[in-house]
Amino acid sequence: MNRKYVLTATMISVVLLTVAFIPLSGQQSGSYDPWIDYNEDGTVDVNDLSTLGQAYASSGDPAKNVTVTNWPVSPPTTVWFSYSLTPNDWMYSALYNASGFGHLHVLTCGENLSVTETLTVKIFSPLWNPSHTAYNSVEVYQVDLTSLSYSAAITIPVPSEEFFFYVYASSSTYDNINLSFYLTWA
Repeated sequence: MNRKYVLTATMISVVLLTVAFIPLSGQQSGSYDPWIDYNEDGTVDVNDLSTLGQAYASSGDPAKNVTVTNWPVSPPTTVWFSYSLTPNDWMYSALYNASGFGHLHVLTCGENLSVTETLTVKIFSPLWNPSHTAYNSVEVYQVDLTSLSYSAAITIPVPSEEFFFYVYASSSTYDNINLSFYLTWA
């Protein structure tokens, strides 16, 4: 029985020594992972294995409190402000990049719409067609602004890395469209 413990201890020692000397070979693969850096010293090394060994088989709350200091901020961006549309008029926005974001929040307002006037606001994403030979503009959301609902707050998951807006005025609409958006991570 004693021989079994000595053999187990020897095998564990060999594994730990092997892992300890891997960084010395200059053949490190992968990138830094803060979840593996148990002692939080900025380097994943044998000291992290020591910390892991001390905590092995323990239990507790799996939620780790992490403070992220380099997270980008997504400020509101005005797309159009008080853009005037005439009957049957339409316009496209520029193409906006939403890479890395989770949700798109859009604030729309058609000022002074009469009973017969309608402003249609659509959000499109350029997505690959099924054969991956070209991009197709795919409508992901639409809202109609009328005198009864002249504004809307839209929140949708970001449909692709890029998106753009399309606004159309009905045949009787003389109005301004206010449209702004901001992106958030979740």
